[in-house]
Amino acid sequence: EIELYNLIHTGNGGDVDYYLKKCRDAESVLELGCGSGRITIPIGASGISVTGIDIDKEMLAVFKSDPGYSENRDKLLLHQGDMRDFNLNKLFDLVIIPYNSLLCMTTFEDAVTVLKNAKRHLKPGGEVIFDIYYVEQNDLSSIERDGFWDLGVFKDTNDAEIIVTEQAIDNDDIQRLDTAYHFVYETGSNKGATHELLIKQRAIVVEDIKKLVESAGLKLVSIKNAFDEETITDDTEQIVVVASN
Repeated sequence: EIELYNLIHTGNGGDVDYYLKKCRDAESVLELGCGSGRITIPIGASGISVTGIDIDKEMLAVFKSDPGYSENRDKLLLHQGDMRDFNLNKLFDLVIIPYNSLLCMTTFEDAVTVLKNAKRHLKPGGEVIFDIYYVEQNDLSSIERDGFWDLGVFKDTNDAEIIVTEQAIDNDDIQRLDTAYHFVYETGSNKGATHELLIKQRAIVVEDIKKLVESAGLKLVSIKNAFDEETITDDTEQIVVVASN
C-alpha cells in the first residue's frame, strides 16, 4: 500500500527547492508528516539537522531504506508519532508541514491541535510553514463530489504496469476532500490484481487560515502562491502559509 501511495504522490513542482530555501538559515528543522523522506533527506543533505515525524511505521521503514538516509544519518532523526500529540522535548528553528499533510486532519480542531503542538516545539521567533490546496469558501459548492478520473498508467519498482483511477467520495461535511484511488495491475506477477487506497482530507478554506493560525497561538506572517511566493492569482492552485511564534 505504501508503494502504491508513493507511486502517485510524488510531490508538487518546486516544493523541494522551496523548503530547502526556507531552511537555509535554520540550524534545526522539524518536519511533520515526513513520509518516505522526499523533502527531509534533501534538507539533511544540505547540512541542516532535521527531525522527521510520521505516524506510519511502514512509511518510515521506506524512508530508512533510501540510500539518502544512510548517507546523511548524522543529520537525520526519525520518530513515529501523531502530529497532534508527539513530544520531543526539544525546540526547533523551523517546523514545516509540506504536501497538504495538514489537510489529513479531518476537523478544524485537529488542525489547530497540530499547529499548537508545532508551536510547543518552536524556539522564540521560530516559524511554522505549511502548504495546502488553495480553496475559497465559494469554491466548496462547485467541487465535484462523485467525480471519476483516469490518472493513466504507472510502473512500479518491478516495472509492472498499473492503471490508476481516482474517485471523489461524497461526504456530509462540504469541506471533506476524501479520495479513493483504484489500482489495476495490467502486467507483471500481480496481473489482474486490484487495490484501493482511501485518502481522507479536509479542505482549509483561505478565509479560515488566520483564525486557524491564531487559535494555535501563532501569528500569521504571509499567505503566498506556492512555490514562487508571488501574490495569489486566479490561477493559484497551491498556497504556502508562514506563521511565527
